[in-house]
Amino acid sequence: MQRTLVRRLIVVLCVFLASGTGVAALAGEVPDPYSNQATKQASKAEFKMLEGVISEFLFGPDEVVHGLLLGDGTRVQWPEEMTFTFTKIVSIGDQVKVSGWERKSPAGQANVEVSSLTNLATGQTATNDLAPAPPAKSKKTEP
Repeated sequence: MQRTLVRRLIVVLCVFLASGTGVAALAGEVPDPYSNQATKQASKAEFKMLEGVISEFLFGPDEVVHGLLLGDGTRVQWPEEMTFTFTKIVSIGDQVKVSGWERKSPAGQANVEVSSLTNLATGQTATNDLAPAPPAKSKKTEP
């Protein structure tokens, strides 16, 4: 009898998970077929230009540098394939100018996907060709 109960429970669980609703429910999400996650994420991002001093490099799980941390706690990140492009122009302690898309983490920490990075001491600039383009400047007309 206990075997049959276990089998039925397994079948019900498999049907629940296979329906898709079960996966979302287990993840704590309610599926919304009309939602566009990319649009929501993009609307939360803001293009920023900021300056700061590099306090440390950020490493991914594969021990590859994927960004840096500024003295004010801002995390500046780039794609793994762009590592050499950025690390060849900066070192820890350098004053840099960063432009890119800023998103706040749930904890309120600033994370910037770098579009361009300039070492202010040497004047060298590196750009992230994979980052979204900055917003176009709107032309204001005077009355």
